[in-house]
Amino acid sequence: SEPNEHKQVHSKIPNKEKKESFSNKNEMRWRCKLIFIFSQSIALAMRPSSMKMRSKVMMCEKKDLNLMLIVGRGTSPYGLTSPSPNPPWNEVVSSLLLRLKVFEPRIKGKIYFEDEKIEILNERYDAAVGFGLTQKRSEFTTKNTIMFLVDETSNEEVKKQVFCANYKVGNFLTEFICDVMPWSEAAKGRRAVRQSFDLLRRHSAEDSVFAILLALNAIVTKIPVASSDINPSWDKGIARNIREFKKMADCCGSEIFNAITDPQTKKAIDLLTSVDLRDQVGSYRVIVSNETPQLEAFSLCILQQNNCFDCDAPILDRPIVEPIKMWRGQPLDNESDRQIFIGHLDVSAAAATNYQKEAFSWKICCGANPAYDAFPMQHQIFYPTKKVDSKTLWYDPVFCVETLDGDLIWTKRHYRCVQQKIPGKYLLTTLDNGLVSKEHWTIVDAADDLEWAIFSYSGAAQAAGQSYQGALLCTRDGRWPHSAIDPNSQNFQRIQSAFNQCGIQLFELYGHGIPSHDVDRSFMWTPRFLEWAESNPPPLDRIGDISITSWRKQQRALDAAASKQLA
Repeated sequence: SEPNEHKQVHSKIPNKEKKESFSNKNEMRWRCKLIFIFSQSIALAMRPSSMKMRSKVMMCEKKDLNLMLIVGRGTSPYGLTSPSPNPPWNEVVSSLLLRLKVFEPRIKGKIYFEDEKIEILNERYDAAVGFGLTQKRSEFTTKNTIMFLVDETSNEEVKKQVFCANYKVGNFLTEFICDVMPWSEAAKGRRAVRQSFDLLRRHSAEDSVFAILLALNAIVTKIPVASSDINPSWDKGIARNIREFKKMADCCGSEIFNAITDPQTKKAIDLLTSVDLRDQVGSYRVIVSNETPQLEAFSLCILQQNNCFDCDAPILDRPIVEPIKMWRGQPLDNESDRQIFIGHLDVSAAAATNYQKEAFSWKICCGANPAYDAFPMQHQIFYPTKKVDSKTLWYDPVFCVETLDGDLIWTKRHYRCVQQKIPGKYLLTTLDNGLVSKEHWTIVDAADDLEWAIFSYSGAAQAAGQSYQGALLCTRDGRWPHSAIDPNSQNFQRIQSAFNQCGIQLFELYGHGIPSHDVDRSFMWTPRFLEWAESNPPPLDRIGDISITSWRKQQRALDAAASKQLA
């Protein structure tokens, strides 16, 4: 019996070992599979794709940038406070393509409806961008395309097709790699996707332009108007970030110390770090919500005086906008163009009109640039200098800002306006929170009775890497001109033609639309803003003959005195 028992004991051991061995082998197989999948995912995220390699090889020699723009058949949410709200998507994107070519002449593009045949076999696209899409199609994710981006109105199934270089939306491993390796190609693609989505959801022409330009600049090739970046980022690389930080510390150590030890200024810097300054709307709102002497000194030293980030934003010279030729039956000259700018202001240099003179020249009815025209209740004050025979005007814009905390405040700026050789053209310069901005303004058209006027502008804050342009419809009361309510009227046609000359469609404007029987669409002059202004009147006193630098110094002294009194 002992041998049998011993035999039974020993016979059980091999069976148990076999089971454990089988289990261990299965576990090892799964581990190997997971390691293999993970390593392949890392390799995919870390290495450039074939097309990314192609674009990198052609980075310096790339002549054309090919875009495929796909649109839905429906109407868009663009222009809700414009004279022409909710245009069809094809009109929005047709205008968008023209504006993209203004900012980057190398861009070429084709527009397709989502339900028509898309020619992709013999074409290579640097980007495909969808607007208002409802249909999921394989052509959107063709290997001939480096990225596929969409706006937020496209349906969820289409959004799942979004990709950029090595990043694919919804891929768990890729998302994980982006989180743990922010320097990878996949992470760069994810940043481009998220930024484009955030900009496209604002439904403004300017933001849509930069959504595409910033993605192209990040993934495909350098885009001059979108390449300047004053924020530290993984895309710059460690060496460049260190070099820029060292230059800041060497040149502006005391200004940096004063900025980071002031709570409000530090808050502004933290917010600006989280916002790409090429996102002009978001960054400017942060700045005007947190204006402090320390922030101005910080910006002046780092950006304007030392250009620590080597920014060089150009003033765009296209489209070419010609000034009005005739006004009140006479050729426009240097006297009459001053009168148009001065408008309704109660000064002796103003032109005679049937309207009552005001404490301002114009109120803005609507405009086309979100960073410039999005602030409500804008008053323009153009006035001559006291110097005899001077070709200079002063321009003091006064406007309301809704801060990040939800408070309403009045803000004022001070520009010097110098007449150019061609009547109707001026060069405007200002110092805004430590940054010098230069802008070319043109009088595009104006009613003889000064019921309305249209001014175009193209400018840049060179040291901050920001280029911008747009146009304004100005009236005495900030409302749409009464004589232009009928779309068939002569004045409506003149206004539309003037904006078209600036490369702007009416649906790209926002601020105030045409009054209708159903709703009086407005952004500039809502009942809420007007009610607030009744108890908080705008500071319309003219700054006067004082340099921009001296005025800013005065303002800093006043702000410091006010802060000391509150303390």
